[in-house]
Amino acid sequence: MQPATPPTDPAAPGVAATPGRRQGHLYPQVAAYLAAHPDQLVKVGEITTAIGAPSGGAVFEACKRMVAAGHATHRTAPHRFQISFNDAAAT
Repeated sequence: MQPATPPTDPAAPGVAATPGRRQGHLYPQVAAYLAAHPDQLVKVGEITTAIGAPSGGAVFEACKRMVAAGHATHRTAPHRFQISFNDAAAT
């Protein structure tokens, strides 16, 4: 008998979903927050507080996924994110 395999998030292949939470549910919330503040570089903590996310780490991961998809830019020291100008113009 093989152990059960946890379900994976279709938005993030290979990432196991955590029981009680929808994997990837923060991504649209983070995207909406960044889109609402297109001319600001926003810290992860600001986003976490504003959307009521349970974890800054989860928000950071959602931001990194947005950067990888080309929807946001990332600045370091400290980590700050901004929606890409192409996406801001589309909203």
